[in-house]
This record gives sequence, C-alpha cells and structure tokens, in this order.
Amino acid sequence: MILIKRLPVRQCRVLTTRLCSRSFNTEQPLVVSELSAPAVSEAITHATALTSIPDHSFYNIVTVYQSLLDTIQVSTDLPWWAVLFATGVLTRIALFPVNISMEKKQLRDMPHTLHTTKLDAEIRTANVKGDQILALTKVNEKKFYKKKHNVRSIFWYFIPTTCVMGLNFMSIRGLTELPYQPLLDAPLLWLPNLCVLDPYYILPALNATMLMYVMKKGIDTGTPGPGLGDILKSPFGIGAFIMVFAGIQSFFPAALLVYWCASNFAGMTVIGPLMRNNEFRSKAGMVSMDEKNEVMAQMTALTQSSIQSATDLAKQARETSSVRRKTGHAKDKAANVKEEEKVIESEEIVTLKKELEAIHKELNEANSALQRKKEETEKQLSGYR
Repeated sequence: MILIKRLPVRQCRVLTTRLCSRSFNTEQPLVVSELSAPAVSEAITHATALTSIPDHSFYNIVTVYQSLLDTIQVSTDLPWWAVLFATGVLTRIALFPVNISMEKKQLRDMPHTLHTTKLDAEIRTANVKGDQILALTKVNEKKFYKKKHNVRSIFWYFIPTTCVMGLNFMSIRGLTELPYQPLLDAPLLWLPNLCVLDPYYILPALNATMLMYVMKKGIDTGTPGPGLGDILKSPFGIGAFIMVFAGIQSFFPAALLVYWCASNFAGMTVIGPLMRNNEFRSKAGMVSMDEKNEVMAQMTALTQSSIQSATDLAKQARETSSVRRKTGHAKDKAANVKEEEKVIESEEIVTLKKELEAIHKELNEANSALQRKKEETEKQLSGYR
C-alpha cells in the first residue's frame, strides 16, 4: 500500500491527466513500485512539475509577471535564488519615490497636523466633560479646516506599494504551488529546492530579525514610528516580535523568504541611509532630519499632553461621579429612614384608629344597654302605678 500526502489542486489535475494518458498507452504500461511515503510524495511532485508556465493570457497579470521572471532567469543564466533576490532589491528601490512623496506630503501637512491634533485634544476634553455641543462644534471645525488647507490622508500612497508587493507575492507563491520545475531544480545552501519550507527555521528567523530592524529604525521614513518603535525598544518586545513573525513566515516556501529578505536588505542598505542623509533630503525636497525630529517632538509632546489632560479630566470626572454617588447614597439612605419612620407612624396611627374604633364600639354598646335598661325600668314603674 502506498501512502500519498494531500496534494494541491493543480498537482492533482496534472497527475490525473498524465496517469490517464499513460494508462491508455500500451507501449509504456504504468508500473508502480513499492516505495515509502516520502519517496512517493517526492516522485509525484517531480512528476507533476511544470516545465513551462501555463495561461499566458495578457489579462492575467500574475502569469505575465511569472513569464517575465522566467525570461530574466533564462536570459541571464542566473540561479533562481539570485533572480528572486534581485527582484526584491529592485522592487524596493523602484518603490522608493513613493516613500519620498509620502514623506514630503507628511512634512508639508505637519503644521496643519499640529492644529488638528489640538482640535482632537479639545474634542476628547469635551467628550470627557460631557459637553456634546462643544464636541460637535470642534468636529465640524476640524472637518472644514482640513478641507480648506487640503489636508488629506496618506492612504492613497499605500496603493501602489500594496499592488506591487501583492503581485510579487502571488507570482512567486504561484510558481512554488504549480510546482515549477526550474524551482525544483534550484537548491539553496541547506535547502534541496526553493519550493520547500525551511526545516531549520533559519530563513524565517533571519527575515523576522531584518523586519524588526526595519520597523525599529523607521527605514522608510528615517525616523522610528511612535507606536511600534516604542514597543521594540524593550528586549521582550523584540523577542516577541521575532518569534511571532518567524512562526508566521515558517509556513511560506523558501522562494518567498528569499524575496522578502532581499526587500528588507535593500531597505537597510539603500533606503535607510538615504532617508537619514540631510544632503539627499534637501535635494529631494524634504526637510532636514533635525527639523523633522523637532516637529515630531512637538507632535509627540502635544499628543502626550492632550492624552494626559484627557486622562486627568476622566479621573476628575470619575472622582466627581463617585462623590455624587456617595452623596446620593447618603441622601437615599436618609430618605429611606424617613420613609421607614413614616411607615411606622402610619402603622401606629392605624393601630390607634382601630383601638379608638373598638372603644367607640364598646361605648355604643354600653349606651344601648343602658338605654334598654332605662326603658325596662320605666315600664316597671308605670306598671306599679
């Protein structure tokens, strides 16, 4: 009995086609020998590997890009790991103008960002105080201010980067899933080919370490970000980041890891030094690092002060509500005592009323008895007369 691991859909289709074609071929009958499961799996992988990229439709941009990579490899006669490494480096450098444009826009909008940050602080303060009218007024003021000074989001600058990176990801991942025969014949150091996972987790750990450095130093902007950069200052944050991302990337084939390592390598060696070079920044139309750090410090101080003021207001509001709650509890307790006293008094009054009614009833019965006795006495006296 032969044990066969679960194969991707494309491999199953190609394997079925080849087995059917060989089963009807009487000259070359299909003979299956008793092999171990890993050997059978490896044999099936090589049997179903494609020597050419299918579906060269012009509208299928993924296969077009895969054909471009294959053409580059055949033309230059470079190993596939070198082609993927060069692809990662060139792609990161080609997207460098997008980073410059985004940096220039952020610095151009920085004074307006300071003003909108102040408005955000006033909005938070108004919400903490419970003044909804003032909060809505500040929200509308912020909206009109951004519209007047053309302050827009940097979301659109991420679209080309996302599209190019996504195209590279889908193309390289598609080549490893086919699988593509030249990738199966391309070993890399301890790896038999570029379609397998790294059994020693060396590439995932290396790429996660490089990504941590890129995030910590702020390679794309020249300065570390206020969020993730602060987390990566501690050894615990660095270790957690590397473990999480290395664990995630260990599920991807070696070809993708080579491409990602090359992209991070280009960011560390080319983009990072250029973004921190004041001469290059002045030629590219960006402010110097000192001016940027000063503005970033102002924004950070303003944001922290607004957060601190909002925190103090929230604390004050909680204390005020607690005092009010305690005062209200005392008032409620006094009111409850008064109510209890009123209930007790009303019960005593009801009891006294009942007692008075009983006494009044007894007096009426006594008067009626005396009246009857008086009438009987008068009757007896009238009989004697």
